[in-house]
Amino acid sequence: MKKWDTTTAHGFALKEVLIIIFLICSLVSLGLAWSRHFGSRKPLPECMAKARNIAAAIKAYSEQYEGWTYPDAHYYVKEFGYKLNSEPGYYGEPPPWYSPSARKPTESQKHAASIRDFSCPEDSVPKLNKHGIPSSYQVAPAFAGQCLWDHSKPAEKVLAVFEKDKRHRPGRLDSKLDRYYIYADLHGELGGEGQEAE
Repeated sequence: MKKWDTTTAHGFALKEVLIIIFLICSLVSLGLAWSRHFGSRKPLPECMAKARNIAAAIKAYSEQYEGWTYPDAHYYVKEFGYKLNSEPGYYGEPPPWYSPSARKPTESQKHAASIRDFSCPEDSVPKLNKHGIPSSYQVAPAFAGQCLWDHSKPAEKVLAVFEKDKRHRPGRLDSKLDRYYIYADLHGELGGEGQEAE
């Protein structure tokens, strides 16, 4: 039987093993913290993008009419290819095909209620707008029935679209909730100085 020669054995010392274990644990904890931080914030940019798309559609509409926006604050759904309640429904029903108090909803009303293009991912039950489409966003008065070219304030100060409810945390550790605001220059802010009553 061979005896082990301890002078030529190759292996790791206890100190080296502990350093390697420490480094692996550190990397795992950083990876978990990193994924938790960015995983919890994933819906926020999508929410802001949806609000920005509404503001951009209203601006595009206004460019065709010398800066004027449509008086109906919910008209933006038409710019995305959806039906207005004043038009024939998705399944040919005569207008108005949507009524919030209807006992039996029409097929068009059911279809409109299934649209999620204007719903924040954090909003589990968005309210229906006047065209029967769920929406988490509100068009500001400055962007409904007004001429966008006539504003005296700079575009970065004119509120265009905002979320109806506060549902986002500005930071991971914040307990206060806030909402997204989109301005006429199409920049967005979480919280900030948005004024719904403008």
